[in-house]
Amino acid sequence: MHAMRYLLPLTVLACAGVPAQAPSEHLAMVNGKPVSPAELQTLLAQAPAALRPQLGANPEKLLQYYGFVQRMAELGEAARLYDQSPYKEQLALARTMVLAQAQMQEYHPDVPPSAEHEYYEAHQGSFGVAKVKAIFIPGVDDAEAKAGEVWIQLTSGADFAAIAKQYPMDMDTIAKSDAATPADVRATVFALKPGEISRPLKQPNGFYLFRLESLSVKPYSEVRGEINRTLGDQRYSDWMAAVQKSVTVVK
Repeated sequence: MHAMRYLLPLTVLACAGVPAQAPSEHLAMVNGKPVSPAELQTLLAQAPAALRPQLGANPEKLLQYYGFVQRMAELGEAARLYDQSPYKEQLALARTMVLAQAQMQEYHPDVPPSAEHEYYEAHQGSFGVAKVKAIFIPGVDDAEAKAGEVWIQLTSGADFAAIAKQYPMDMDTIAKSDAATPADVRATVFALKPGEISRPLKQPNGFYLFRLESLSVKPYSEVRGEINRTLGDQRYSDWMAAVQKSVTVVK
């Protein structure tokens, strides 16, 4: 939902999004310790790019690689490399980055029902639904001229339903908030008054003419989830901005 949660594109954060596994769910014992699927997925994500295809295709090699990494880490511990530069700084930064990513991932803004309802009351126009009749003229060589002729006929009193049978179009409702419908189609339809016919609207596949039958507004119960997501995204962005604003830099 919140694209801003993925602003830290470091390899060390590749573990984010890997589902947690119960301690008992392990694939094998490596160096005397159980290995979970989540650990292997995380390791594979962080392995050198050149190794990933063969490790991903061969579970045995992946387990061997896991054991090799563990052994190397044990040797590093024994040599107290965690106390030496630049490794101690790298370890500290890795921890910081993982915690930062985790906080961004786990922060879920609270959106009370009162805020949802208030938003709905203030933005009802955004939830409009237009009932329409539509005519579609395929984009052949004379499509624009034909569309113009049809529009003149319709605005001169011709029966819309009769002409629509010649140019059928399976479209009877358009929601103002439906991003799947081209923006210019929505703008054209919602600029009409009931009974009014649009001028021919050019689209990649041809020309459309719409007659607005009626306008209505989706009930609150149908759009509450959409409102919750919108307000949640807004509050998340505000929270991110506030955290960024709290940063102090002194040179």
